[in-house]
Amino acid sequence: MVWALLASLDGFSDGLSVRLDLPGLALLGVSLRSSMDGSRRGVVMEGLRKPGRIAGLWFIGTFVFSIPAVLLYDPVLNDADYIFGDGLDARISLGALFEVLLVICGIGTAVVFFPVLKRVNESVALGYVALRIMESAIIVVGLMSLMSVVTLRDDFGGTDTDSASLDVAGHTLVALHDWTFVLGPQFCAGFGTDSYSATCCTNPGSCHAGWRCSD
Repeated sequence: MVWALLASLDGFSDGLSVRLDLPGLALLGVSLRSSMDGSRRGVVMEGLRKPGRIAGLWFIGTFVFSIPAVLLYDPVLNDADYIFGDGLDARISLGALFEVLLVICGIGTAVVFFPVLKRVNESVALGYVALRIMESAIIVVGLMSLMSVVTLRDDFGGTDTDSASLDVAGHTLVALHDWTFVLGPQFCAGFGTDSYSATCCTNPGSCHAGWRCSD
């Protein structure tokens, strides 16, 4: 009888230990699941970090090349008689080269940043790429207009060509460049940046996979 009592107590203690261990197992499962989710999130963020850094370098390139280009263009933009004077062809050509590099950086920004934006909203990502390409095309039109002024000065500046017509042509090309600056770097770039920024901060799905909007 004593052995039977001891056996029953031993069975009771085993059942108790199992019941007591169940919460611990549940906590262990939650901990393992959280660890796996954290590891998965870390892998995703690591995959986004590299294209994000490359896109940042392209962004820096857009500033590095755009500001000197505007400064180099100053003679042809602000000198009403540039087309009749000696001109600074090398300076204007260098500014055009900087804008070509600016165009490359702009398209590179969109292409590299696309997979990052796609995780937030694919439509916005495609729209951003399209706006960057449109901006780049408009910039090319602007630099071609200024290079056309340089060509007119070289070909007709010192000849007997009607000065009034030459002056009108020069001012028209400069005015075209001014409008490309408004529609390209100002409108397209600004609209694209505002679009994806607003989407990242207002779209409820934009905070998945580690995305967080900062103040």
